Amino acid sequence: AGRVWAIEPGARASEYLSRSIAANCFANIEVLTCALGAADGRGVLVAGNGPETCRLDERAEGATVAIRALDSLAAEHGIGDIDFVKIDVEGAEVSVLEGTAQLLARDAPLVMLEYRADKSVNEDVFASLYRHGYDCYRLVPGLNLLAPFYESEEADEYQLNIFAAGARRATRLAAERLLVRATDTGNAQQDVAAVDALAGLPYAAGHAPQWRNAFARVHPDYRAALCAYVAALDARRASAQRLHGLETAYQRLKELFSTRFSPGIAASFIRVARAYGQRAEAVAACRRLATAVAKGEADNIFAQPFLPPWPHYDYVDPAGDDRGWLGAATIECFEHLFQFSSYYKNQLAPEALGLTTEWRRWSPSFARRIELFSRRFPVRDTH
Repeated sequence: AGRVWAIEPGARASEYLSRSIAANCFANIEVLTCALGAADGRGVLVAGNGPETCRLDERAEGATVAIRALDSLAAEHGIGDIDFVKIDVEGAEVSVLEGTAQLLARDAPLVMLEYRADKSVNEDVFASLYRHGYDCYRLVPGLNLLAPFYESEEADEYQLNIFAAGARRATRLAAERLLVRATDTGNAQQDVAAVDALAGLPYAAGHAPQWRNAFARVHPDYRAALCAYVAALDARRASAQRLHGLETAYQRLKELFSTRFSPGIAASFIRVARAYGQRAEAVAACRRLATAVAKGEADNIFAQPFLPPWPHYDYVDPAGDDRGWLGAATIECFEHLFQFSSYYKNQLAPEALGLTTEWRRWSPSFARRIELFSRRFPVRDTH
């Protein structure tokens, strides 16, 4: 029932977007071919490495395009009652925000904007957002929550975007359990309940008695981390309590991973770091876990509780092939996390990790990647 206005200055990208909309029979999307800026005018659009990286630059040669302030464009096209604005303009985000002041004040939309591009951080966006009465947030992917993000924080290197919301929108999103303003310590899951929750999943079928006995003997920080993670997954808890549980699990597993490495700790840390939004750390840990699997150091991993590195494997029974199962889970996790798309690489995770496995019960998404990659590089063995 909603409506989308897609604003695209590049003629080629705009044409392809319009063709895609028509091919998919989307009646609620309108393409506006212009650039956005602080005020109406004209500018030079410079080509980048591809259509998505074009940018405005008066000092270079390019195509002349119309520049519109979103406020005037909205008035002309009847754009109103906006819930969400996404801005990705190759470093010109502040200029776009300055031309959007009226819309931001009137509709108080949630804003998602590019924060990192070309390995540099656009720190100027913070001051601009603060001037508009907006606070900043980051996505916590494992909980699908927005959590406070501060200018002084060191962001994960994979974090390309930040979100921003004014008081009205933040209150509404918090009521919908999609945003957290502050964490709440709450109470963690009880030990037995936590291990039973994990052992009840298909990957750990039959290990409940063994895990219950082993749980009392594992390092107390590891026990606390698993309990906190299980508590974070409990949708009955307040969002702030869930965020605190995930943060606790991440901090304790990070310390254990660096000081008391084991394949179980590594697998659990990968899962929690990715869920908390520390993707670069999860990628690095995947490499280390892959080495351990290749050396046979993880063959007894089910001796004590742990989390599979990739969520799909919660529901996959190893069926006696523990090593193949863990190798596959590590491979899939690395494949999905290492780069934003397989388009940007010339090898899939098994080759990149140097990890081979006879496991062939991949998730549908990874099986699809293998198929597409084989079509792109038909002479290579992607298995």
